[in-house]
Amino acid sequence: MRHEFTMPGYTKIEGDSLYTHDLECAVEIEPDEGTGDADWYIARCFIEHRARHGLEWRKLSKSHALFDTITRWALDEYTPQIEALWEDYLDDKPKLRARAKEVA
Repeated sequence: MRHEFTMPGYTKIEGDSLYTHDLECAVEIEPDEGTGDADWYIARCFIEHRARHGLEWRKLSKSHALFDTITRWALDEYTPQIEALWEDYLDDKPKLRARAKEVA
């Protein structure tokens, strides 16, 4: 389940962090096995970049500095949209929906 969004990009210039560009980002969520699949977590982050043949999405490793930044931004700004993806996922899984209600 994937949510794509734009977030501001900043560049440090002489110690100041200045807004200089937008980043096209995406996060993918998966069921959280730690909750018996009753909840979700952000499993993957992507950033769109310009390649020789045009724009393409690149998966960021969890150790990449932008992974945490994008994850925090997604959770701060887009939790309702991401939760809607989760709800759509649960529509096809009544047992998981029941478990999710128990956990909540």
